[in-house]
Amino acid sequence: MANTPIQPQLTNSQIARINRRAKRLAQVAYEDFRTRMMEDPLVVSGHTKPEDWQPVDTADDVLELIRATATSLAATSRSLDRQADRLARNSGKST
Repeated sequence: MANTPIQPQLTNSQIARINRRAKRLAQVAYEDFRTRMMEDPLVVSGHTKPEDWQPVDTADDVLELIRATATSLAATSRSLDRQADRLARNSGKST
């Protein structure tokens, strides 16, 4: 039989303190994520659904967000250009 180290048992008091701390950490994370999501331009503009939002925590995440934002801005710009051309044609003016 192998010698198995004896694991100390948590007391009820320790478990209660762990539970309180875990709940507080979860609340802080909730508040942080909620604030960040409400301030995220992609969520505010409707380009990202809240259900699809992911926190940005690394440089790679930031670069991905910048690329996605640039792509979205380029698509919006093209769409506005097409709308301006259509309006100009409909009003008898050319751009």
